[in-house]
Amino acid sequence: SKFLKLKKDRLSNEIIFQNLSSKINIYEKDLFNLLISVIMSSVGLNMNSIPLVIGSMLISPLMIPILGISYSYITQNYIFMKKAYFYLFLQIFISIFISMIYFFISPLDILTQEIIMRTNPTVWDVLIAFVGGMAIGLALIYKENMNIISGISIGTSLIPPLCVSGYGLSIFNFSVFFSSLYLFFINSFFIGLGSILIFKFFKIRKVELISKKNRNFMIIFTIIIMIPSILFAHNLVKKTIIENQVNNFIFNEITNKKNRVVSKKIIDLEEKTISFFLIGNYVDEIEIKNLEKIKNKYNLVEFKFIFYQNNNLENLLTEKNLRSFKKYLNLEGIDMKELVQEKKDIELEKIIEKEKNSSLIQEFKIIFSNIENVKIYDSSFDYNNSEKEENKLVIIETIGSFDLNEEEVIKKWLNFKLNEDIEIIFLNKL
Repeated sequence: SKFLKLKKDRLSNEIIFQNLSSKINIYEKDLFNLLISVIMSSVGLNMNSIPLVIGSMLISPLMIPILGISYSYITQNYIFMKKAYFYLFLQIFISIFISMIYFFISPLDILTQEIIMRTNPTVWDVLIAFVGGMAIGLALIYKENMNIISGISIGTSLIPPLCVSGYGLSIFNFSVFFSSLYLFFINSFFIGLGSILIFKFFKIRKVELISKKNRNFMIIFTIIIMIPSILFAHNLVKKTIIENQVNNFIFNEITNKKNRVVSKKIIDLEEKTISFFLIGNYVDEIEIKNLEKIKNKYNLVEFKFIFYQNNNLENLLTEKNLRSFKKYLNLEGIDMKELVQEKKDIELEKIIEKEKNSSLIQEFKIIFSNIENVKIYDSSFDYNNSEKEENKLVIIETIGSFDLNEEEVIKKWLNFKLNEDIEIIFLNKL
């Protein structure tokens, strides 16, 4: 059959090993490609440029040592495995170090969307890595298909998470560092797992280069990596399922034809709570009880619902929240009543000043009949970072023009009336 023919058409074990082992060496060309890849990825992440990030994945050599580890595990080639691990961790160190230096000297200190994406792995990342690992395993077995490695490199994110780890170190944010580094190891693990299954299926045979002690070491090391990866994947799948259930619940039961919108939702898996922030029609107690009754339909029985509604602002004005607001605004130790009264006094002064200016403008237009409009602005000027000088800017719209003597008379009259220095701009509308 065609399926059996597929097995027969593959390369021999010896050629597969030669092709792979020839690439797992520290060549200047590969290190140069890695350097270019890291710089491209770092710039792309820093500038939120998707084309640059994709380009960096295409030339990254990180995929080869991962394949080498998978192959050495199946063949139980302990010597080759040590070489592949050394090559992989060397590339990891170089990538993080170079990206850290780049982000440290970069003038752009922005947490872009491309960076955020590499700190929040999804179940789809795991799935793509696993399928990509299977495709790369096939590419190694059938040499004519080696060109698909570039395509799989784009789908399976390896170099960008390492660069984000470098970014995390450059700003001393270890949460970003560890989350993106773990994303890299998760992707690497499932790429390796996918390729291992292909090697196993095509019966890549073992080599007699491993002792019982080394075999046990390989098994223990693999289990150490596998357990957290499986737990992470399980939690990721669980979170994705709950997210979809909550979205369906929101659409079908809360917002559909009810003139309200859920502006935000927060799912707390540890506390088993789901918070809904609503805008629009009020959800009363009767409706909340009905929603509690039907949450079993969406497998959300274990969660407690909390509703925050736009016309229920007293929930936000608790004593605890007010203390938090004062701390955030640096208002601790300040009498809020005095602060409010001071604000009222300032507003009252503005109103009085506006009425005073309005009366002045009317008087001004009577004395100088060819003046059409007068606008008075408060302004301040800062000369060479010295103390600011505050004065008023007066813009006078005229029909016809004044001579220099008339302009001087107008300026003196305004100085006397306003009792402060002014700057005047005359605008002739004719």
